[in-house]
Amino acid sequence: MPEAKLPPAAGKSDEKPPIYLLDSMAFIFRAYHAMQRQRPMSTRTGIPTAATYVFVNMINKLRKDFSPHYLAAVYDLSGPVFRDERAREMKAVKKFNIKTQQFDMIDYLGYKANRTEMPADLTQQLPFIRRALEAFRIPILSYEGFEADDVIGTLSCKLSALGHKVYVVSSDKDMMQLVNEDVVILNPTKDNLILDRAGVEATLGVPPERVIDVMALRGDSIDNIPGAPGIGDKGSVELIQQFGTVEAALDRAEEVKRKTYRESLQNNRDNILLSKELVTIHTGVPIDYDTYSSNLHARLFRLDGDLWAEDLGSTNGTWVNTVRIGDRTRLEKGDLLQVGGTVFEVGR
Repeated sequence: MPEAKLPPAAGKSDEKPPIYLLDSMAFIFRAYHAMQRQRPMSTRTGIPTAATYVFVNMINKLRKDFSPHYLAAVYDLSGPVFRDERAREMKAVKKFNIKTQQFDMIDYLGYKANRTEMPADLTQQLPFIRRALEAFRIPILSYEGFEADDVIGTLSCKLSALGHKVYVVSSDKDMMQLVNEDVVILNPTKDNLILDRAGVEATLGVPPERVIDVMALRGDSIDNIPGAPGIGDKGSVELIQQFGTVEAALDRAEEVKRKTYRESLQNNRDNILLSKELVTIHTGVPIDYDTYSSNLHARLFRLDGDLWAEDLGSTNGTWVNTVRIGDRTRLEKGDLLQVGGTVFEVGR
């Protein structure tokens, strides 16, 4: 198992400060479930506070351990996403019946159809968790029609291309597909475990570029992605180690020795390929990186007719286009920064 380690002070992180992208809802749910066996916490008026308390402690620990200059919280938005439309193409799926050793045909109810409603006592706390992020001056990012994973994936690609080391703060195995030389996974819940390329392969058994193939075969019961029925965690890794990709395993299914694996591949090709689409994190969300990278840094305000910037990324000041903004130093003409949805060029 990879060892927990602090971020390396080398490579691109020497040139520009690293950026931390928080998988917000994953940690909100983790914070909620962490207190389920404890005595309930609430205000005098009865508003539950346990998840808020644990989440704030998580943020405080992250800031203490890593002192991030740039930190953003990425959220899911309510409403349909592009995966919903793709998943509608599946009308029925096969499920392996371990008792009969046969495949049963069942109706497919849709992407994430198995998810239950958010607990009411957690729903009550969401506005206060957002207020806590605002108090920390951590920007909240999202994009309509896409999930937080896709926003994180897109920003990881674009910001690493700008020379930043990117830390995806998440415990979700799906995020491993994003790992490369400049993007790593940081899991604070496992003693700040950092997964680079070698760490992903040691953890999952395949390199990052093959993660989607493994996930496509094993499916995801939480997101209601069927995968290949009868092929579990172990079998999915073995098949990808043998064939390299889902497509190759499907094309050469007759070579698979185990009967259940072979029949699953031969009889579920379309659903397996669609499952691969559903587990693939989209890295082409139409986000303008200038707008969002500026949003990671600062907001603008006017004072006595002059344009000034206030740091949103940390409490000790950061740098934007060589301009110190934490101590209210005047910006230079030509700097691009964002206020709300508008990008301003200083001096115009």
